[in-house]
Amino acid sequence: MKSPHVFIIIVNWNGYKDTLDCLKSLHEITYKNYTIIIIDNGSTDNSINILRSTYPDIKILENSKNLGYTGGVNTGIKYAMQQNADYVLLLNNDTVVRSNFLQPLIDYVLKENNVGIVGSRINYFNNKDLTQSLGGSFSYYSSYPLKLLSHKQLSTYKDKPSDVDWVSGCSMLIRNSLLQKLIGLDDDYFLYVEDADICMRAGKLEYKVVIVPDSIVWHKTKSSTGGEDSVVYDYYNSRNLLLFANKHLKKIDKFLYTINILRSRLLEILSLIRTRKKKRATAMIRGLLHGLLNIKGYYSKI
Repeated sequence: MKSPHVFIIIVNWNGYKDTLDCLKSLHEITYKNYTIIIIDNGSTDNSINILRSTYPDIKILENSKNLGYTGGVNTGIKYAMQQNADYVLLLNNDTVVRSNFLQPLIDYVLKENNVGIVGSRINYFNNKDLTQSLGGSFSYYSSYPLKLLSHKQLSTYKDKPSDVDWVSGCSMLIRNSLLQKLIGLDDDYFLYVEDADICMRAGKLEYKVVIVPDSIVWHKTKSSTGGEDSVVYDYYNSRNLLLFANKHLKKIDKFLYTINILRSRLLEILSLIRTRKKKRATAMIRGLLHGLLNIKGYYSKI
């Protein structure tokens, strides 16, 4: 299969400006056998009309309400599987892609049948040569359990595909056979940490997860959830790290993982309180409590 059919899934929620930037970059890519699917998560900013008028040939699926990133992606995955997609690419709407970003991902998975997920190098949009993520490892004994590759490791991983535990969901290519087994993302998370979760589940099924550094995507950090001072991020990321631990880990690993999350987050909370960012501190505290209580899905009172 020289040019498998890739369905590119993009979730939009009141973010048509970012989505338009993303689509513009996709229309310049060198790989040709792809279909773009936009899932609109109940936007109220006229996104659907604007996107349809600008790109009338692109398929837009409409959810009647915001189902979160996980629910939006799963709407797209279901449609792509019905259309017999060979691969599904999950792509954040607040990204811009390099013109040849897709070809290295395809080239690699065609050579390696035991690879289920391949991810792109994610660089910062405002500093395009600086790497935000090349994936990482699950580290249950550190202050941050989803550990990014260190700056020293980045030079080692710079030019060659390498096995990792997880890759960023900003740009993630998933094999059809794996999706048939996993169904899609776990809706318990709503948004954040769902990328680590699907990578963990792929690993349990003995599929490899690989980072392909030649595939480059630029990311507008947290653009879709309010930027750097995002209470949405503070809540869901804090909660979902604990949901992840509860779902995947047992006994001592789960205990150490939970302690490390609580320790690192409590230090952040104290810092937020000192700098008078009480809304963010409250969101983080609420997220930790809900994670410990195993409260899942959407939460409306952040």
